[in-house]
Amino acid sequence: MASPKSVALKAVSLPGTGMDQHLARAAFGPGLASRGVDVIAITPAPARLIEGYFEAIEKVAETAERLVLTGISIGAVVSVQWALANPTRVAAVIAALPPWTDSPADAPAALSAAYTAQSLRAEGLEPVVAAMRGSSPPWLADLVERAWRAQWPDLAVAMEAVSTYAHPTSAELKHLDVPVALVGAIDDLVHPDHVCDDWAALIPRSAVAKVPLSDIGLDVGLIGHAGIRALESLGVTF
Repeated sequence: MASPKSVALKAVSLPGTGMDQHLARAAFGPGLASRGVDVIAITPAPARLIEGYFEAIEKVAETAERLVLTGISIGAVVSVQWALANPTRVAAVIAALPPWTDSPADAPAALSAAYTAQSLRAEGLEPVVAAMRGSSPPWLADLVERAWRAQWPDLAVAMEAVSTYAHPTSAELKHLDVPVALVGAIDDLVHPDHVCDDWAALIPRSAVAKVPLSDIGLDVGLIGHAGIRALESLGVTF
């Protein structure tokens, strides 16, 4: 009987802060399933978001020979970090909407997370959800509200942790020895697409794909499809 380690290539999908496993599965599942790769979307534990993501990857890695790591925003960061520590266990990474390089201090994603955390602690969930809906496209507001309600009351803890998370560093990215697809949204003000270009300039084996945020609103699976095409341009096949 084959050991569990040898049975399959599996994919792990990590949501961004304040997002959920349903979005992660919708973003990466269709594209990877079309290549015969099972996707395991991780449910965030907001009270210990980053640590929980690392533990979830380790758990999936126990049942697969190698992993495809996929993630959005902080999920992309954790995916890259795990690949840095475990390059022989990773077939590829799809890093969507990477949030920053080095310090998050002036990054829009970190500033937004810190502001939202402060507002949640000061005002509670309902006023913050209402404000978010007033400034977001309806499709995005629906996704965010679903995730925020599921992660309340620990949502602020997750956002505070992410807003000060100073990874990946430029030095780390230069030593990433796995193929990486970087997917950016050209009109996303919170995750500027130039961060994809910054990461690509540092990661030895990388390719960039960019899609309009408005198109993602019509089909979030475009994220995964774009990432797979970028990996295939690097010679990666599943």
